[in-house]
Amino acid sequence: MCDNTKKRWRLIDSGLCAPAYTGAADEAIARERAAERVPTTLHFYTRKIPTISLGRFEKLEENVNLPLCKKDGVFILRRVSGGSAIYTDSGQIIYALIGLAEEFPHNVNESYRRICSAVIKGLAHLGISSEFKPINDVQIDGKKVSGSAQLRKWGALLQHGTVILELDRERMFSYLRINGEKLKKQGIVRPQDRMTSLSEAAGRPFSREDVKEALVKGFEEEFRVSIVSGELTSREKEEIGRLVEEKYGNPEWNYRR
Repeated sequence: MCDNTKKRWRLIDSGLCAPAYTGAADEAIARERAAERVPTTLHFYTRKIPTISLGRFEKLEENVNLPLCKKDGVFILRRVSGGSAIYTDSGQIIYALIGLAEEFPHNVNESYRRICSAVIKGLAHLGISSEFKPINDVQIDGKKVSGSAQLRKWGALLQHGTVILELDRERMFSYLRINGEKLKKQGIVRPQDRMTSLSEAAGRPFSREDVKEALVKGFEEEFRVSIVSGELTSREKEEIGRLVEEKYGNPEWNYRR
């Protein structure tokens, strides 16, 4: 329910969309929020084709099975935030929370905790108990169901994260190159065993709409705001088009070594 006494955030639901569009939309919204031309925004989307989302500073061939990705038509998207490479497909909902940096805790770890707490509260509305695993994960029974990455730039904070509805472990990890030595130090034998999905954890499937509705409630409760459906501005749309052409749809950006 909308509460007129609470601060309002905007909800943008892009649904199924092209990988390049998702990267461009998150950056365009962040730039416009930093200029205070749009409100703080919760952005939902699902990438309509399998995609490797690569951290901005990661080395492509060290982290991605590039020959297999090219063979199978997996899109390589270098995001503007840091962090590790992840595999995303239609079995995941991605959220991006975009606001002024001053609206969130200055401490990065604390800001991750707050935003992930919103995801945890959202999952509780689906009857799923989860917990925060520092620095940026949400886990169910010790297994990761949501990971996130954050950017602070232009005076804005952008955190985007996944929520896994359905999981194909073997497919996911066939496209990623995992640092085995790093995992051994963490006591991890198979990274696949650290992952789970909402349907696996609950023993039943969830619709995208139900999950998104629950997540909205979680963010409203954690940040004490009202989140209202909205539209992208003409400036945002123009910026998205530019960024798709010049950056996120450009192999020179996505494949740079």
